[in-house]
Amino acid sequence: MTRIDTVCMHVQDIPPHFWMRAVSYLSDEEQGYAAQFSDSFMQHQWLAGRILLRCLVAHRLRCALQNVRIVRLLSGQLQVTGLETDIHISLSRAHGMLAAVVGSGVRVGIDIAAVKDFTEDTHRFPFSIDVWCGREAVAKGCGRGLDWALEPQCYGADGQYYDDAAKAWSVVSVPLPTGWFGGLAFPMNECPDAGIHVVQPEDITHLV
Repeated sequence: MTRIDTVCMHVQDIPPHFWMRAVSYLSDEEQGYAAQFSDSFMQHQWLAGRILLRCLVAHRLRCALQNVRIVRLLSGQLQVTGLETDIHISLSRAHGMLAAVVGSGVRVGIDIAAVKDFTEDTHRFPFSIDVWCGREAVAKGCGRGLDWALEPQCYGADGQYYDDAAKAWSVVSVPLPTGWFGGLAFPMNECPDAGIHVVQPEDITHLV
């Protein structure tokens, strides 16, 4: 049976020990990328997202956190390497809020946004927040970038989301605190019986 696990957490709620030990689980490439941030908050948000995603993968596979390695493909997708398993992952960040998802046997994509971005600057986004997050989630899940998310064929006149192969995707809301909205996407034909499990942060952050 296919399965989807997701977790959401704000940077401010992360335990202090998380920061002290997080770097040891990152690759040299990831540490180098994180070092490029001039803004400490953005750097912490990026680091926390990568570690939270690792924790979710380790939780799902019941493996040691140090065995989880994540790389970024040319398509922009994140991928778990070094483990023989049919795992798909996705990650999103918005104003300190983090959301990660792991799909077992099914492609997944996730995108979150702050509601204030859509109410304070109505000209910045061409779609409503739910459609925006849905488009972004599908684009991440099928390995396409923002340009694809803006394409008309990504969201049909029938209100259905589609990938670049014209296959239908389901998009469900991500459970987030007031002030944020998110969409979690997966192909309908790959996971008709998928169960979505919401993981509590405290159940996985102890792994660090």
